[in-house]
Amino acid sequence: MLKDSLDQLDVGISVFDAELKLLFYNQRFLDLYKFPPALAKPGTPFDAFIRYNAESGEYGECDVEAEVKFRTDRALRFEAHSVERVTADGKVLEIQGRPLPTGGFITTYTDISERRKAEKALKESEERFRRLVELAPDSILVHQGGLIVYSNRQAQVLLGARKPGDLIGRSIIDIIDPAYHDLVAKRLRLLARHEQLPLVEMRLIRLDGGIVEVESTMGPTSYSGHRAMQSVWRDITDRKQAEADTKAAKEHYLAVARSTPDALIAFDEAGTIASWNEGAKAIYGYDEDEIVGAPLSRLIPERYHAVNAAWVRRLAEDRGRHNFTGKPIEAHGLRKNGEEFSVEFSVGRWREGGRNYFSVSARDITKRKASEVKLRQLSQAVEQSPTDVVITDAHGVIQYVNPRFCQLTGYAANEVIGKKPSILKSGRTSEALYESLWATISSGKEWRGELLNRKKDGTLFWEHAVISPIRDGNGAITHYVAVKEDISIRKEYEERLVKQANYDALTGLPNRVLAMDRLKQALAQAQRYHRKVALMMLDLDDFKKVNDTLGHAAGDLLLKEASLRLVDCLREGDTVARLGGDEFVVLLPDLTDTGSAEVVAEKILSVCNQPFDIGGHEVYIAGSIGIALFPEDERDPILLMRNADAAMYRSKREGKGVFRYFTPEMNAKALEHIRMEAQLRHAIERNELMVHYQPLVDNATGKLVGAEALLRWNNPVLGEVSPENFIPLAEETGLIISIGAWVLKTACREAARWQKLDNEVFVAVNISGKQFQKRTLVETVRQSLEESGLPSSCLELELTESVLLEHTQETLSIIQELEALGVGFAIDDFGTGFSSISYLRRFPFDTLKIDRSFIKDLGENEGDAELVKSIIAMANSMSLQVVGEGVETHDQREFLRVSGCHFTQGWLYSRAIPGLEFQQLIDSWVDVKVPC
Repeated sequence: MLKDSLDQLDVGISVFDAELKLLFYNQRFLDLYKFPPALAKPGTPFDAFIRYNAESGEYGECDVEAEVKFRTDRALRFEAHSVERVTADGKVLEIQGRPLPTGGFITTYTDISERRKAEKALKESEERFRRLVELAPDSILVHQGGLIVYSNRQAQVLLGARKPGDLIGRSIIDIIDPAYHDLVAKRLRLLARHEQLPLVEMRLIRLDGGIVEVESTMGPTSYSGHRAMQSVWRDITDRKQAEADTKAAKEHYLAVARSTPDALIAFDEAGTIASWNEGAKAIYGYDEDEIVGAPLSRLIPERYHAVNAAWVRRLAEDRGRHNFTGKPIEAHGLRKNGEEFSVEFSVGRWREGGRNYFSVSARDITKRKASEVKLRQLSQAVEQSPTDVVITDAHGVIQYVNPRFCQLTGYAANEVIGKKPSILKSGRTSEALYESLWATISSGKEWRGELLNRKKDGTLFWEHAVISPIRDGNGAITHYVAVKEDISIRKEYEERLVKQANYDALTGLPNRVLAMDRLKQALAQAQRYHRKVALMMLDLDDFKKVNDTLGHAAGDLLLKEASLRLVDCLREGDTVARLGGDEFVVLLPDLTDTGSAEVVAEKILSVCNQPFDIGGHEVYIAGSIGIALFPEDERDPILLMRNADAAMYRSKREGKGVFRYFTPEMNAKALEHIRMEAQLRHAIERNELMVHYQPLVDNATGKLVGAEALLRWNNPVLGEVSPENFIPLAEETGLIISIGAWVLKTACREAARWQKLDNEVFVAVNISGKQFQKRTLVETVRQSLEESGLPSSCLELELTESVLLEHTQETLSIIQELEALGVGFAIDDFGTGFSSISYLRRFPFDTLKIDRSFIKDLGENEGDAELVKSIIAMANSMSLQVVGEGVETHDQREFLRVSGCHFTQGWLYSRAIPGLEFQQLIDSWVDVKVPC
């Protein structure tokens, strides 16, 4: 009977003896574990049950025998235990074991699955409620005994708490404005009597001391099983501010209405006056108490009453509103004393209490109308004036032009009214003059001067203008009036006189007077900005023979043709002047070095040596040039010209068709220049040029990935000549075109031998700006690639910033053709020029090379380090590869690598070496170790 009773229990029971053999069990024990009947019988050892469970997967994946041993050993300790376990079919069992006094133990098995499920559901419900409270738009606080025990997220925001703990433990009364403490106490008493609390407004004190306005409600609640109070606050700070702003706006409007000199009158749909300000009293003469409630018609002459009545009806019926409201209307008004006057008014509309109301803003325009009459009289005089007259407002917007203006400029009045006088600007008058004009007239003064303007048809004309400000009764400038006279004929006459005084009549070139003036200006400018000036004296050799043999007419033709050739040799801003006879002076201002002067001198000598066709005769002459420099030779313009003249005579003595410097030192330099050029012209044919290569290394892998081609010149007369000396000379003389083509072909041919199936090595070749001036560059690159077999992807062309700035459109066209061939582009020596990001975006660069001048002081100069980092970051943002040049130390390479620089080159890896040695370097290259 006892077993039957125990079988009815909802709790499983098992009893094992001291030898861990089953003594007793009930049916629930078998049901919970689904033990087979054959297993569940007295005497079955404990480990048999464990083995069955392990093999049935009750313990998950496990080693069955190890699990049996572990659990059996633990059972033999006969210790009390209580555990929860989830069975294979998902039941949650609470297992409690107790040792028996006689040895062995008794264990109960309770299915608590439903209890755990209910607990989970309760927990999830509580979590959902907590989230709702946390996400509530209102601020919620729970307090016990006056101390805050909970605050939701919105309460933390409202009170300026950085984290939830900032509010916990604070007194609720400390965050309420003391002015509302009595109100809070009263509401607590009402709650104690279980009365309903209405919403109230109060102020809270934030943790940072700020004040916030809230709507508040309060009620009892419980927290952690104890009674508590809950306060709910809604932030109404913005609403209160809006209410305050509305009140302030209304007060402002009333203040304006009281202070404005205009009449502000309100009336209803029946035309009855509802309000009246001081301005209305001043204009009409009525006090407020004697006019409010009276009909609007009292303010209008009797003959207009019918019109007024119809107008009020149309407003009330909302018809024709577009004809009246918001637009200024002129009418007749009637004062209290019976005097009629001119009035201008506008009407507004609003609704209040379900009715339409209208407001009138009116002003007395009697004086203005009288002024308009006077203005019409004045305008008649202006209309007939022989000078052109322009009137603008204070902002320079044209309000009136007279007929003479239209006749002179070709513009109709309606084409210029509403525009500014700048419509006449020719672009030939300096901005400084206009700035002076406006500064003068805006300060209240009169301006007089001359302007070169443009008519509607594009014709230029000169005007003498007198521009004066017009002031109102308070002295404020309201308008400007310009009275102008056409002085074009006079200016043309003056220009002819100036030209005769300053220009040579035969050639049209500046004469000695103008040349000396420009020389003085150039020297003053050079003195201020620390620049150089070159002054050349040119004498045409054998000119006397032409005069003597062919006559003076032929000599004049020769001088004219020579003048044209000289002008073509110069830059804009340079000057060539005829001093008289066959002597010319050439002025080269704003120079940074003397090389430019030598280039110009060579050009002049070259054009002088070319034959002249004079009346069917082929005439040959030569030129002798003397050069004097500022400031080296002289600072005084007259003495500088004398020195250039002396140098010119020395060149005539030493032979025709040459130039000489004034100073022996400069002359020596010129000779060196000529000597080097003579040798360089034959450098290619004599096999004196060589291309050396310096490796480029991948900072990420340490692999040798490319090389920069560097030109070298070893001359038997001059020895090894530095590229810094002969490359600028090649640029100046144009030899860079043929030399550059030779370098391209040589570099492509040698780089083609380097290529392997598993390792392409590119070659970078510098391209001169002179090469970009020749359309043959594209064909040269194409031939170099085809003849060498070098893949176009293995050729990179390096350009300097100056190339891009000097020949932007032409350069872009050539680069696009080269890009189509598949070659890459690098911007070389970045940071040493203008470093414009705009052309980095405009041109299809693949690589940016940081100049060695920024690399060498990386460890010592913080400014260079920051600049290099900035350049690398900018290049990476534009998806450009970055090369650091001139790397000599491991620290420099590591700095660049960490900063995001992709490649480095420099003496750290190798000096520039010949092609054969470079091939050996590739074959023996061991990847540079790079820190992880």
